[in-house]
Amino acid sequence: MLDKCPGLVVGRDWLYVMSKESDEIDEPANRVVAFDIQKGTMAGKSEGRPFQNVVPLKH
Repeated sequence: MLDKCPGLVVGRDWLYVMSKESDEIDEPANRVVAFDIQKGTMAGKSEGRPFQNVVPLKH
């Protein structure tokens, strides 16, 4: 069991992982990558904006 891991969210079918932060001006600050738990493959990604992080949230 993982405790206090703000960059990781587990749903029923997908795992959402926050990438390492970047401080490059023309690059996104970070990404959230979704993995399909059943298939073990990447299901998608969402990029932040330069200097604006994105964080996976569970609702």
